[in-house]
Amino acid sequence: MVRTLREFEGWRSLWWRLPASTLGFVAVPVLAIGAGVLAAAISGDDFGVGRAVVAAVVATVASTYIYPRLSRRQLHRAVIANRLWTWEKPNPSTQVQVLVREPDKDDAKRALRRAGFNPGVFMARLSTPPADAQDLSFRIGVEEPEAHPQSSSDEERVRRIAHALDAAGIRARVAGHDVPSRAVA
Repeated sequence: MVRTLREFEGWRSLWWRLPASTLGFVAVPVLAIGAGVLAAAISGDDFGVGRAVVAAVVATVASTYIYPRLSRRQLHRAVIANRLWTWEKPNPSTQVQVLVREPDKDDAKRALRRAGFNPGVFMARLSTPPADAQDLSFRIGVEEPEAHPQSSSDEERVRRIAHALDAAGIRARVAGHDVPSRAVA
């Protein structure tokens, strides 16, 4: 998740999310330890049945209800996952079909994320590539995130995708239009 979010936004979005996520990861076990310390403090030095019962209730509630629920919710992951979801939430009305060479698929996904597109909607290897471009054998569904729109029209979206792939030196076919690559002679 961290790597994918960094591909979308660079390190700027992680400067506070990583420490907050780490703090959330550490806070849950520390809370359980704190409940144990609280139970020990309640029981104290002078033994009394009432204090022992209260200490046992505190320890039982913390270990059977609070700790499992907090650890199951994985709050430390939500800090990054919620932001990543703003980029990866499906937006089918903006979908564009892109064909790339199979060895270029990972580089294409990184270039598209840097340009503000979600290339992870679907990916498939074509059993029959186009007759005039046999090397373009991998299809990627690319969408523009609804939360981060940059294109004012479908044509502009196609141009932006083509420009991102061309700038990365990736030969592709975007919505039926060939994108030349500087890497191909």
